[in-house]
Amino acid sequence: MTAPGDRESSPHVTDQAARPHVSVGTPPNAADVRAPDVVAFLGEVVLLGMLIIAGAHLGHGILAVLLAIGLPTVLAALWGRWLAPRASRRLPYPQRLATKLGLVAAAAVLLTVSGSPLWSCVVLAAVAAVFAVAEIRGEHRPAGQGR
Repeated sequence: MTAPGDRESSPHVTDQAARPHVSVGTPPNAADVRAPDVVAFLGEVVLLGMLIIAGAHLGHGILAVLLAIGLPTVLAALWGRWLAPRASRRLPYPQRLATKLGLVAAAAVLLTVSGSPLWSCVVLAAVAAVFAVAEIRGEHRPAGQGR
């Protein structure tokens, strides 16, 4: 007999094997992840960082906090929906690249307005180049199959 808190007696705990596996896409295989994919991911992280810094400097007080949290959150939601390698509604190649470059340019403008024009130009050039190379190298992959 088991105690009330034990795994077998709890009605809310199920066996892992009995639960259905839910997957949005196929998980990446280590052999499928290449150096350009890693560099492109780092570019995405830098883009989020640009928006955090810009948001923190564009407002004062609570507005700065809201912008520093809200801007990258909106970007992450949009990216996950239409631009991510395994997005279910991934944009086709030319529109995806144009959207990524537009988002990088918008983040660079926000970073410039927030008082960092030099960093804005450097990051704009570097991240835009990374995204362009990654998209051009992987443009033949259909939606849902990643880079």
